Amino acid sequence: MIRSMAQRARDVLLIIAPLAWVESVRWLSGAPPDAGVLWRGLFVAGSLAAAWAGSPRPATGRSWRWPWPTAGVGAVGTLAALWYVLTAATPATWAMVASGYVALLWATQVAAADLPRRLRPALPLGIALLAGLAVAAMGQVEARFSDEEFFVSIQAAALAGLWWWLWQAWHSLGRLVPPPALPARDLALPRPRYTAPPLALAVALAAALCWRAYLGSFFPAQAPAYTDITTDEPFLCGSVPESGQVYNGRAVFQHLIDLLAQHPQKGAPEYGMLALSTGDTEWAQQFRTQLLAEAAAALFAGPANSVKYIQYEASGRVYYYDRVRSTFPGLFSTEDDAKVRAWFAAVNRRALTVEWIDWTYSLALGDWPEGPYANQESGAGLLALLNSTGLADPALTGRNQDYLRRHPGGWDVRFRNTDDAVIYQPEWINNAYYQHLAGGGAQPEQVRRSIEWLLVQALPDGMPLQYNYPIAESSDGAAYLAAQILGDPRYIWLAGRALEGRAATIGYTGAQPGVEGPSDMVGHAPTTGSCLVYGDSGMPNQPGPLAPDKIIFRDGWEPGSAYAMLNLRFTGWHRYKASNTLTLAYQAGPLVADQLEGRTFNWLPVGRRFFRDKRIPRENLSGLLVARSGMSDLIGQLTGGGPWAQDPPFYAGVEQFSTGLEYDSSTTTLSGWRGWSQRRTIRFYHGGPLVVYDQADGPAGVPAAIAWSLPGAAPLAGKRIALRDGPDPAEMVFVGAGALQDEAQESGGRRVLALPAQAGHLTLVSVLLTSGWAGADVQLDSADANLLITSGAQRIIVPLDGR
Repeated sequence: MIRSMAQRARDVLLIIAPLAWVESVRWLSGAPPDAGVLWRGLFVAGSLAAAWAGSPRPATGRSWRWPWPTAGVGAVGTLAALWYVLTAATPATWAMVASGYVALLWATQVAAADLPRRLRPALPLGIALLAGLAVAAMGQVEARFSDEEFFVSIQAAALAGLWWWLWQAWHSLGRLVPPPALPARDLALPRPRYTAPPLALAVALAAALCWRAYLGSFFPAQAPAYTDITTDEPFLCGSVPESGQVYNGRAVFQHLIDLLAQHPQKGAPEYGMLALSTGDTEWAQQFRTQLLAEAAAALFAGPANSVKYIQYEASGRVYYYDRVRSTFPGLFSTEDDAKVRAWFAAVNRRALTVEWIDWTYSLALGDWPEGPYANQESGAGLLALLNSTGLADPALTGRNQDYLRRHPGGWDVRFRNTDDAVIYQPEWINNAYYQHLAGGGAQPEQVRRSIEWLLVQALPDGMPLQYNYPIAESSDGAAYLAAQILGDPRYIWLAGRALEGRAATIGYTGAQPGVEGPSDMVGHAPTTGSCLVYGDSGMPNQPGPLAPDKIIFRDGWEPGSAYAMLNLRFTGWHRYKASNTLTLAYQAGPLVADQLEGRTFNWLPVGRRFFRDKRIPRENLSGLLVARSGMSDLIGQLTGGGPWAQDPPFYAGVEQFSTGLEYDSSTTTLSGWRGWSQRRTIRFYHGGPLVVYDQADGPAGVPAAIAWSLPGAAPLAGKRIALRDGPDPAEMVFVGAGALQDEAQESGGRRVLALPAQAGHLTLVSVLLTSGWAGADVQLDSADANLLITSGAQRIIVPLDGR
């Protein structure tokens, strides 16, 4: 009796285990408790009830008897799957997955009957894994693989655990409450023979289709075009008056060397550049000591594990060893040279060694793994340097050259790295330079565009720029290199201004290959104004079409000039969900900026720990938000996750971009995002406000919002929020929205969400006020056709009817 009661208690606990599992997973992921627990409970209870009512029973021979509810579950699942395929409707998703899980419960019981008793416990484990992977894969196909791959694998494990507990709960329910007796007329079906081969074939076919979809998730084959943008002219820019400040090339070079000497963790490249740029034998001796220590430690010659960036770091050692030993002939003895060559030969062998991480890259690149790191062309840069300097492993020179022949890159192929993070462009420029030194082409226009891409995005006060990466990047070294290659004094100016920003922030700089002596040019400020920027798309091994990248609004190049950046893309290997978001609004500091700080997970591989790329949620940016729906909603409910969808379109289309004396403007669009479309119009007034007018329409049953990420902001006060106090105040005013929600961000500042005034239609006018316009009155006229901004005797009338 006691044992029976204990068994019944155990069965009761197992029946509630699936819901407990789901809520535990959500708690571990950081999801707060919500009313959705009722829906999740209904999903679990409905699945168990259907499985219980339709439980198959063994009959004579190989036959099984199936109650009529089995047919009902099959019909519901088929209709739900059809409904989902046609509409991606959320209710269809829940019904389809519930039906599929129930069908797998039945199929597992039937299939287990054919297995030896000792193997039967393994079958549910395998089916659980299959169930979890299938649902996670469908969610990623629906969302264009917009979630971080390692977290998707965790989602799959959580969903597999849910099915496993449903299996346990189903059997417990059957023990507590035996299924209803079979009617006189039921379905009697023979147990199929040889189910494993067709099942394996189906799984393999599904996996192949999923992989194909994954390969297509990084960029589309076609991109929105724009009149006046061509491959020869990928930037469309206005002009601004020239800044009066100039930079002397020699003074800029000296500033570069001074900041290099301040580097707190110098490696061989830093000592090498100091030796070459000063001719000082003491720096040369420190280079020798450091390089031999690194060689003795066999740096970069061991397993890369998850970070193949070490190939880029190794390139710097090869470059500076070749240059320093030529400049200081007696510095390295014959014995030293033999040690260094043996080390570089080991580095060469490691670069051509396929490691586990290469297989993960090959899944995305669609290439058979070979070892060289394709991102930023770091592997190609290393192999090119090893061959051109004669420091390669003699047995591998041919393999190095063969790889370079089959993987053309650098300035011969493109002008920028295709990742959506500015920090990678200087690295790519260095790798392009290494390939150029090895005999690769360096078309002057490609070289110019590669640095111009940095120039048009540069902040006017020279501060390091940051998006989609936890570290800001400065272009000082790359700009000075380009100035020497192209003889363009604007890049001297850019380097000088960037060094001032670097000195004011981190206080030091790193080595810059190719810059070993001063330039006599005098740097004059650029006159480049606001720009529509297109660029190379694709992957390192897959050139894509010319595609929208950024719109940069600029009031000038003085330190206090206003600046704004609108991101137009969600493409590339390192990409984030920034389509049609205002990445940055800046005037003597950031006023609107992406929230780039978040939770890190030390148990992840090093390369996946950073809060970057697809880990940055859409709600951390400043743009349209659309609620999860379909499979995304189901997975988010069952495994934890915010309410907002994470799969914006690849690109924002550009309807118009223009520059003028009074203001510069753009109109950009998103379409087909879970039924929603958005039109964002920006007016950037010179010396005045920044006006952002958003219009969005979508299904009434799918919520949406406009988000603003405001670092350093105070809490919202009515429809106005202070962004900066003091002698140079700044604030933002919101008009036209139905309701405003204000919440604190993890790293400080506020996130403002503007909600629709009516379901399915969202309008919002956001006005950023700085300088003499802070405190201005902002309101719509009586017909809501114009926005009126009034500050004392100044008035701006902004038409909102499309004129």
